[in-house]
Formats: sequence, C-alpha cells, structure tokens
Amino acid sequence: MGRHLYNFIWDDFCDWYIEMAKLPLYGEDEAAKKTTRSILAYVLDQTMRLLHPFMPFLTEEIWQHLPHEGESITVAAWPEVKPELSNEQASADMKLLVELIRSVRNIRSEVNTPMSKQVELYIKASTSDVQERLEKNRSYIERFTNPSVLEIGTDVPASDKAMTAVISGAELILPLEGLINLDEEIARLQKRA
Repeated sequence: MGRHLYNFIWDDFCDWYIEMAKLPLYGEDEAAKKTTRSILAYVLDQTMRLLHPFMPFLTEEIWQHLPHEGESITVAAWPEVKPELSNEQASADMKLLVELIRSVRNIRSEVNTPMSKQVELYIKASTSDVQERLEKNRSYIERFTNPSVLEIGTDVPASDKAMTAVISGAELILPLEGLINLDEEIARLQKRA
C-alpha cells in the first residue's frame, strides 16, 4: 500500500498531473481553471487521508490548509472508490501521452539535446483514432517536447536520417538534422571505436 501511494504521489500526481495542470491554470478558459483547481484540491485531500496513517503530523498540517469539513483529518472519512469518477478513455489517452513524452525525452537524452532546443517531431499514428487522440492532446505534446515542427498523421513520411521510437499505436520520428551535429557525432563514435 505504501509503495503504491508513494508511486502515485510522485509519478502520477506530481510528475504528470500537476505539471500538465499548469496549461489550463495559466490559460484563458475560466471554466477549465475552476475544474483543474477543484481536481487538484480533491486529489490532494484524498491523498492526505490515505497518507495520514503513515505521516499523521504532516498530513494534518497540510489538510488544515485545504478546504475541508470537520476538525481533523483523523476523524475524516476514509476515501472510497467512486466508479463515476473513472474514465477509461482518459486513462488510456494519458498513458499514450506519457509514453510519447518519455520517448521523446529519452531520444533527446541519448543524443545530448537539451529540452530548451527545439527539434522537429513527426508522429506516425497507426490509426485515425490514435491520430485523433494525439491531436486532442497537441498542446501537451508541444509543451512537454518543445518541437519546432509537430506533424501528427497516419501518413507521415519516414526519414533516412532520424531517431525513432515505437510506442503504443504510433512511431515517433525526430530527424537528426538539427538534433545533432552529424560530423561531430561520427568523429566521436570513431574515436570511441
């Protein structure tokens, strides 16, 4: 239980949801801001309740600064599963998005290209459904991969000189031109051999 909670807080909530929540929070859509703030507060409240047996003093202090009912987290109701809050399609879309972002970051890391440098990113979706799901999340892809060019389609041309990654339902293509200096990389590899 403790390990699952830790992984959820650090990996899902902090690494992904809070970072992705910044887009609507800093955007113009007031309804999206309100919904995002409500979700953040709800998840934090429920997480504090789950963490309370492991970290009673810290969770009590945090909980007291959140909107809540009752005097103490100690007597607050234990979180219950609410099936109506489950959305399998949103979960699948998020998995795809995280896999895509991680893959692009891994490619950048392999060739020592910092996130601050824009690169071309072509995403060849295996189906029109995958293409539609990725297009729906274009703003997140742009925010977290920093492309100079972002093309998403089922008929994206392949490049002979590119770094690629295959993810669930798509192939990622990052042309080497602009990603690395080919002459320097060839010289580095020859030196290593």
